[in-house]
Amino acid sequence: MIIVAGWARTGTSIMFRCLQESGFYGGEQKHLTGLPYKTEHNMFRVCNFLIMYYSGFQSISVKKYKQQQLVDDFFVDTPKEKKILPYPVRQKMQQFLQRIESDGVNILKDPQSAFAMKEWLKFDEMFANAKYIWCRRNPLEAAKSFVRLKIPRIPQYRGVLTTRKAMKTYALHDNIWEETLHNLSYIQVDLEQLIMDTKTTAERISEFIGVPFDTSLVTEKATYKGGNRFNLKVEKLDFKELQPVEFA
Repeated sequence: MIIVAGWARTGTSIMFRCLQESGFYGGEQKHLTGLPYKTEHNMFRVCNFLIMYYSGFQSISVKKYKQQQLVDDFFVDTPKEKKILPYPVRQKMQQFLQRIESDGVNILKDPQSAFAMKEWLKFDEMFANAKYIWCRRNPLEAAKSFVRLKIPRIPQYRGVLTTRKAMKTYALHDNIWEETLHNLSYIQVDLEQLIMDTKTTAERISEFIGVPFDTSLVTEKATYKGGNRFNLKVEKLDFKELQPVEFA
């Protein structure tokens, strides 16, 4: 099993697609959310959100939204005390594992899995034995891309999300993955290196996954200079320009 780790906008989708081109299988399109290149396995994402919720992670609420207009904090709060997952959640996790085994799925990817992976590691040895590809990116570039992608689509983010907050969320994900992957088999892949030094990076990945890594889908335009849903110009931003994004 290959698990693609990393926060949103760090190259996880292009990595997933390249792995599929390399012969791995991420499930039929009907199991995916959104368009074919949006590769989160639907059941995996549902389980991750359940794990997050019952583990005590606090996501955006109306009250929290109003507070964040004035407070510069994370969009997800880490639990302050350990909680035991209820049986229905563990049952859903087991159903998911049975489903991917019967379907022959051998790649998983969901940016939310950072918050759920410790529970998966305790739940089934498949996750302890998996190979992880940790996708990373220049934090400022990832933050700018996240703001552009999320702000127009999710009303509760409008006028609230800043690149500074997105960078803090990126740091939170990175810290969680660094702690989680410490004793696991993983390789770190920077999006910039994948684009600028594709051959060398592909060789590293090929050695890690045990098969030739197909990079035919890697292009600067598709993977770096804008979102994969919008024609967006990636202008250079200065730290002094990190202000709340406002929409009419």
